[in-house]
Amino acid sequence: MFGEEPSFPRSKGDTTDSNNTNRPQKRKFPRKSEVKNKSNQKVDKFLDDEQKKKNLYIKEKEEHSLVWKKQFCLSYATPGVLCLAVVKEIRELYVLLETSNSVKLKLPANMISYQFAKASTNEEISLSSIVTKGQMLVVKVVKGIEEGAKTNEITVTCIPKQVNSHVVSGNINIGTVLVGVLDKLEDKGAIIDLGLSSGSKGFVPYNSLPSFVDSSKLHLGQPFLFSVTQCSSRIIQLTGYIEGNVPSPEVAMHFDKDKLFPGMVIMCSPDDFTNTGVYTNFGNNVKGFIDKYAMPPRFREDLSTFKKPIKGVITISKPSSPMLIINCNPDIVAISKPEKRLVFDGYKIGDTIECVVKDILNVGYSLDLPVKEDGKPCLTNAFLKENYGGNCEKLKVGDKILVRVINYKIFDKCLVVTNKPEVMKQKIMSLENVVPGKLIVATVRGVTDSCVRLKISDTVRGTIPKIHATDRQVKNWQQKFVVGNMLRVRPLFIDEDSDNVICTAKPTLLQSTYPPVTSVDKKYCDMITHGYIIKQLPNGYLISFYNRVIAFMPNKYAETLTQTSIGSPVKVRIMNVDVEKKKVIVCPSHINPVDHTKENSNNEKKEKQTKKSSNYKIKIYTTYEAVVKGPWNHEAGNPSCSIELILPEGNIGRLHASELDLSNYKLYDNPVSMFLQENTGKSIRVKVIEMKNLMLSTNSENTKKKDNPVKHVEKFKIAECTLKKHKIELGRKSGKLLNYAKKFKVGSIVRCFVTKVTNPKSLYVEINPYVKGFIAREVLKDISKDDGKEYEEGMFIEGKITSISKARTYPTLQLANLEDLTIGINQEVTGKILSVKTCPLRILVSLPGQQLGVLRLFGISTDFKEALELFKEFEVNDCFTFKVISYNKTKESWNLISKLVSDTIANNPSLAEKIYFSRRKIPFETEMIGHVISIKDNSCLVDISPSVTGSMTITENDKIHINDIIKCATVKGKKDEMLKLKYVSTIFDGSLIKIDNSEIEDKSKFEDVNSGHNSTNDTVMDEDIPVTVVTSDSELRNPDENIFNDSSDGESETEESDKKLKNKKREKEKFDNNNEEEIEEEEDEDDEEAEENDEGEEEDDEEEEEVVVRKKPKIDLAKEIKNLSETEKEKIIFERQEQINENNMEINNEDDFERLLTGSPNESMLWINYIGFYLANENIEKAREIAERALKTINYMMEDELYNIWVAYLNMESKLGDENRIKKIYERAANNVNEYKISMQYIKILRNATLYDLLEHHIEKFLKKYGHTEPEIWYIYAEHLYFVEKAELARELQKRACFSLPKKMHVDVLCKFAQLEYKLCDQEQGKTMFEKIVQVYKQRTDVWNVYLDLVIKNESPKTTRDLFEEIIKIPFGPKKLKPFFKKWIKYEEKHGDYKSQKYVHEKAQEIVNDSMVNLGLI
Repeated sequence: MFGEEPSFPRSKGDTTDSNNTNRPQKRKFPRKSEVKNKSNQKVDKFLDDEQKKKNLYIKEKEEHSLVWKKQFCLSYATPGVLCLAVVKEIRELYVLLETSNSVKLKLPANMISYQFAKASTNEEISLSSIVTKGQMLVVKVVKGIEEGAKTNEITVTCIPKQVNSHVVSGNINIGTVLVGVLDKLEDKGAIIDLGLSSGSKGFVPYNSLPSFVDSSKLHLGQPFLFSVTQCSSRIIQLTGYIEGNVPSPEVAMHFDKDKLFPGMVIMCSPDDFTNTGVYTNFGNNVKGFIDKYAMPPRFREDLSTFKKPIKGVITISKPSSPMLIINCNPDIVAISKPEKRLVFDGYKIGDTIECVVKDILNVGYSLDLPVKEDGKPCLTNAFLKENYGGNCEKLKVGDKILVRVINYKIFDKCLVVTNKPEVMKQKIMSLENVVPGKLIVATVRGVTDSCVRLKISDTVRGTIPKIHATDRQVKNWQQKFVVGNMLRVRPLFIDEDSDNVICTAKPTLLQSTYPPVTSVDKKYCDMITHGYIIKQLPNGYLISFYNRVIAFMPNKYAETLTQTSIGSPVKVRIMNVDVEKKKVIVCPSHINPVDHTKENSNNEKKEKQTKKSSNYKIKIYTTYEAVVKGPWNHEAGNPSCSIELILPEGNIGRLHASELDLSNYKLYDNPVSMFLQENTGKSIRVKVIEMKNLMLSTNSENTKKKDNPVKHVEKFKIAECTLKKHKIELGRKSGKLLNYAKKFKVGSIVRCFVTKVTNPKSLYVEINPYVKGFIAREVLKDISKDDGKEYEEGMFIEGKITSISKARTYPTLQLANLEDLTIGINQEVTGKILSVKTCPLRILVSLPGQQLGVLRLFGISTDFKEALELFKEFEVNDCFTFKVISYNKTKESWNLISKLVSDTIANNPSLAEKIYFSRRKIPFETEMIGHVISIKDNSCLVDISPSVTGSMTITENDKIHINDIIKCATVKGKKDEMLKLKYVSTIFDGSLIKIDNSEIEDKSKFEDVNSGHNSTNDTVMDEDIPVTVVTSDSELRNPDENIFNDSSDGESETEESDKKLKNKKREKEKFDNNNEEEIEEEEDEDDEEAEENDEGEEEDDEEEEEVVVRKKPKIDLAKEIKNLSETEKEKIIFERQEQINENNMEINNEDDFERLLTGSPNESMLWINYIGFYLANENIEKAREIAERALKTINYMMEDELYNIWVAYLNMESKLGDENRIKKIYERAANNVNEYKISMQYIKILRNATLYDLLEHHIEKFLKKYGHTEPEIWYIYAEHLYFVEKAELARELQKRACFSLPKKMHVDVLCKFAQLEYKLCDQEQGKTMFEKIVQVYKQRTDVWNVYLDLVIKNESPKTTRDLFEEIIKIPFGPKKLKPFFKKWIKYEEKHGDYKSQKYVHEKAQEIVNDSMVNLGLI
C-alpha cells in the first residue's frame, strides 16, 4: 500500500511546453528562490498523499485498538474471569477442564453446585454420573496462579450463584447462555437454579435437553449450559440446544459487551483481516478478534475468503474489562454435542503418524496430517513443540517428520505430538495398550491413606487401592512405597470412567506363574490360578480375578482355606464355567475334580430322595426356586398387589408388590401386572421372610353351576417371599430387616399400591399385606394432567404419612401424595366441602394441609342467576377443583373461585378486568353487582367480587335483606378504611331463599366500618405470603364458627372473641391426651360453647371480665390483726410476706407494698414486684419513681440487690423504647455495680428489645475494655451478627478475636465460631472450619467432641460414620477413645443394625489389642 509510487498531476503550462519542444527559444536560467519553491511544492504534494494514507491506517488502528487480540494464557486466568470449558477428564474428587488455548482448569466436586454437595452427603453419587466427557460448562476462576506457587493449578467454580453473580435480569435476552443446575425434577421438565440475584428460576422441558442427556438418570445439582428462549419475571424458558438458539438480528442491534457471556453463539461478520486473524462485528458496533486457528479449517489458508457471517461462540470474557475471545471452530460451536470434541479424524493417543511441517510458530511447529483415504484433507492439525529427531535441527516448511500422538488440544482441534526417542519406543501409551494380568513397571507419584498413585507412562496413570498394597492388611503399609521409586504391578482392570488403571501389588499375585483369568471362558476349566477374596456370603465366598471376573467358592470348600479375610489371595482350581449365565465355580487348588464329581452325584441322589419325601417343610429365611403362578386369587389379599407362587412340593407362596425390585419400575406403573406379563410360568429365586397361617376357602366341585357354590374353608400355611437382592443376601441373624415394616413415623415417605379407586372420598392403598392406608381426595395428586394416566388398582405411588391410627392390630396410615402442601395464589387445588351456609350464601372448603377455603357467591359463577342454581349442587363431603385468588390473614382462610369461573376467564381474558380480585383495581363511581352478606343498623356489608367486600350505608326506605343481589357504586373514601359503596337498586330479593334457622346469627357481631381496620391488608397477594408447609397436626378451624360474616378485606374479629378462643385452647391443653373418648366429648362441648359465645357477644367488656377473671376480695390486714397479740401480729405479717415473695398471694394496693418494704427495705424482689404493680396499671411515671426510690433505699453494700433493681429498670425502659433514656440508665448502673456483669446483661436486654444499632455500638465500645481477656463478649457479638444476617462481619470478627485474645484461647475461639457458623449460617462453611481446626489440633479431643455432636445431630449416617472412622484412626489411646466408642455404639443402636453395632465392637477390640501389643503385653 505504502510501496506504490505516487502519481503527480501535470499542469496545463507543462502540457503546452511539452508540445512546443521543437520551437527554438531563448535559454532562461531560473532563480534560486524559484527552484526552491518548486521543489518544496513537489515534496508537499507527496507528503499530503502519504499523510492521508497514514491517517487512514491510524484511524483503522484506533478503531480496533480496544479489541482484545491476545491469546488466553495462565497469567490471564485471574479471579473473576469467565471461561467456556470442556470436560477433559473426570477424577475422583475433581473434574479437569480445558478452555481456550488449552489452558487446564480444576473444578473441585464441592464447587459444582450446592444441590450436588447436599445430595452427595446422603448417597454416593460419582462425578461421572453428573458430568460427561466433552460436555461444555461456563466456569468462573476463583483462584489463579500465585507467585512462587509450585503448581500451575487454576481453581474454578460452576456454582450458578457465583458464576452468574454479575448477571442482571435486564441483561438477559433471547439467546443469552447461562450455566444452571437441576433444582427440581417435575413430570414434564426440570426447574433450573440459575443463581440470579432476583431469584428467578428457569424451566427446561425434558425434550429440550441435549441428546447426550438421559432424562431418566438425572440428578439434582447436575450442571448444564442453557440458552434463554423466553423471559419473564418469575420463570425463564430454557433450551439445551444452544447452537440452535442464535440471537436474532433485532437482538444483535442492541448488543452490549456487558451482555455477551461465555457460551453464547452469535453471528460473526468479517470487518477486517490481518495475518493472524480476523476482526469481526457482532452487531451494534461491538467488535472482536478471531484467531486464525479458531476459524473453520476452510478459511485458515486464505482469510479473505471469509465473506459471509458465520456462527461463533464466546469462550472467554471478564466483566468490566476488554477481554473477549471468540472461537468459530464448528466442533466448538456445537456445544450440545460432546462427541464432536472427542473425535480427531480417527487418531488416538499412541498412534504414529508421518506429518509435514506446515508452519513455524513462536513456540513450535504446526504440522499437516496425511490426506484421508477418500482424498479429503484432515480437518485436524498437529502441534510439535520441539524437534528431537536427527541432530535436533530446526525444521523447515515442507519437511516430513515421524511423530507420535501424546495428547489432545480440544479447543484448538489439534493433536499434541512428539518425536522423542523414548516416547517413540514406549509400549503403553493409552488404556487400550494395557493388558489386565500382565506384569508392568510403574513409578510411584503419590501415597495417600486410601491408595498409591502410579505413573505407568507419560499418558497413562494408575492406582493401587489400599487392599491391594499387601497380601494382608497391616498398619504401616505406606512405608513400602516411596515417591519416585519404580515397582512391578499387575493391572487388575481398566476404569474407563476416570481413565485410570487399577493395579495390584500383592506379592502372591506378582510372583504367580499361573496364567491369569481375564474372561468367562470354557478354556479355563480345571485350571489352577490365583485370585483374591472380595466378599463373604452366607453360603460361600466371592473370588475375583483380573478384568473383573468373579467366581464363587461354596462354604464346604472354603473351610479348608487358611486365610478367609477380605483381600486375602487364594490359589484355586476352576471347576465349572457357565458362559451363558457368566458363572464360575471354584474350589481350593488341592481338591481333586474327580472327588468333586462323585460328591455332586451323591448330592443329586440325596436331593431326589428329599423330593420324594412328603414331609417337605418350607423354612423361614431360606432361599428357594419358585414358579410364578399368577395373581393372588384368595380372600386374604388383593390380586392387583400380590402374586401367587408355587414353592417346592406344592407349597403356596405370596410375593407382594412391595417385595419386588421397585428400581425397575417408575411411579404410576403397575408393577404386579408388568411382572406377571414377563414371568408368568417362569422360575424365579425368592427368599422366605415370614410364614403365616391363613384360612383360605375352596369351592366344592359337586355343586352345580346354577347354584351358589359351597365354600369350604381350609387352613393353609403360606410363605411370604421377597425378590429384593439386598434381602436375599442378608443372613438369618438379620431377621428384623427381612420382615415387613410395621412401624412408621408421621412425616416419612412410604411406597404404596392402590387397592380401591371407586370411593369418591378417598383412594385406598396398602403398603404391605398387613399395613393399609388411604389418601383423601383433596390431598391426592391429579396425574391425568401431567402423565395422562388415571389411578388404577395395583398402581405404584408414593405418599407422605400425615397421621397414624392404631385401632387395629396393625396401623392404618393416612397419607398425602401431593408434592407440596403449601398453597399459593393462582394455584389450582382440590378441596372437600366442609359446610354449606345459606345466611349468607357461603361454602367452606377443606384444602390440602388442613387449611380452610371460602367460596362466595360470585366465586361460583360470574352470572348470579347461574351461581344461585349451582349453589344447590354443592353438598358436604363432595370434592371439587378450585383456584386460589387471595389469602385472608384475619380469618386465616383462602378465597376461592370455581373451575367454571377460572375457565370462563381463561376463554375470555377481557372478563378478568370486570372481576375485581383486588381493591386497587376497582374504579370509583362505577356501578357493579353486589351480594349482601350482613346488615347492621344503617349499614350493610356487600360482596362485590370473590375476594373483595365493601360497606354500604342504607336508609330506612331501602328494603335490604341478606342474600339480596343489588346494584351499587363505589364512593371515594380514606385508604385505611373499608371500601365505601352506595346503593342504586335491588336486582334479586334474597328473602326468597330458604334459610336454615340454625345458621341465623346475632347481627351485633358487625363492627363499625370506621373502626380503623385497613381493608387492603387482610387480602394479600402471593408475594406477601411467606412460604410455609402445613404439618399434619395443624388444626383446622371450626367450620361451624361464623368467621365469614365480615369482609375479607375490611374487618377483624372482636377482641372479646379472640380472648375466648385463646382461653379455650389453653383449657384443651390441660386435659390428658391418653383418653381419646374424653377428649372428643370435651371438644364437642367446646364447639357448643363457641356457638353460644358467638350468639351472645352483645355483652360489654366489663361484664365479660367479671365472668372470665375472678378477682380475689381485698383483705384489710389492719382490721384482721387489730385484736391480736404482738407475737401473733408479727407471725401473720411474716406469713403474708412469704406468700407475696413466693407469688402465692395477690397484692391489691400500695399499702401492702409500703408495709412490706418497711420491714424489708433491702429486698429487691419486693421492689421489683412494686414496680410491676404500677406497670400493670400503666402508670409508667410512678414505676420509675419506685425504681429510683429503690436505688436510693437499698444499702450500697448489697450489690446483688442493687444489680437486680438496675436490671429491672433497664428491662422496663427497653420495653418503652427510649434509646437515650436506656443509655443514661446503663451508664449510671455501670458506675454503681459490677460493670462487666451489668454490661453483659445490658447486651441481652438490647438484643431482646431489637435495638441493634445501640447494641452494636455498645459492644464495640465494650470490646475495647474487656475484649483482651473475656472471650464471651466476642461470642455474643458473633451470634448477634449471624442472627441479623451479617455473616461476613462475623467472620471478620473471628480474626479480630484471635488477634486480641491470648494464644491459649485461640482453639476455643475458633471452635466456638465454627459452631456458630454451622448452626446459624452456612453448614458447609462450618464443616470446613471444623475440618481445618481438627487437622491442626488433632489431639484436642474436646474439639473433636463438639464437631462430632454437631454432625450426629445434623448430618447423614454416612457422613457421621466417616467422622467416627476418622477419629479412631488418631492415636489417642483406648482411654481417650472410650467416650467416642460409647457415642458410636449409641448412634448405631439408634440408626444402624446388628451388623453395624458388631463392627463398632470389633473396632474397639482392635484398638485395645493394638495398644496391648505396643505395651508388650501380647
